Amino acid sequence: MIALEKFLEPIELANMPLSEIHRAYRMDGNSPQPDMRKDAGLGTCACCDYFVTNNDSVFLIEETQLLKSIKRWKREVQYLNDNDQKNFVDEKVKTENCLKVYGSLLVLARLMNKFPEIKNLVGEKKYCFWLVVSGLSTPEDRRYIDNLKDSQLDA
Repeated sequence: MIALEKFLEPIELANMPLSEIHRAYRMDGNSPQPDMRKDAGLGTCACCDYFVTNNDSVFLIEETQLLKSIKRWKREVQYLNDNDQKNFVDEKVKTENCLKVYGSLLVLARLMNKFPEIKNLVGEKKYCFWLVVSGLSTPEDRRYIDNLKDSQLDA
């Protein structure tokens, strides 16, 4: 039997752990941390950082320093005009996070298939995705992410 407790740990934001009471199941551990993907019989597929549950929901949590990624992606396509760069970044953010959600769902489905007792924790519940953006240091950074969030929700 798999012990999900080995994946339970304090949630980290920008590489800093929150208090002990804010705990979640880590999905994408890197050695020496346990890796839920391996216990599910998968390789290093894209998946969210954590999940937590309550009585009716499973929350998939992806913590990211999104602004750093966006700057890197913009450098990759700096030859495009501003509007095309924005469209590229918007699509990249959406695609990357969809892959992480789908990968997380696959990990949980495989674990439920392998270890039926996990159904009590994650089966037949509503799933929610939380994208937690850290590393925002200026009001301009926060406005940029707010505008990006609005464009992602409209899509």
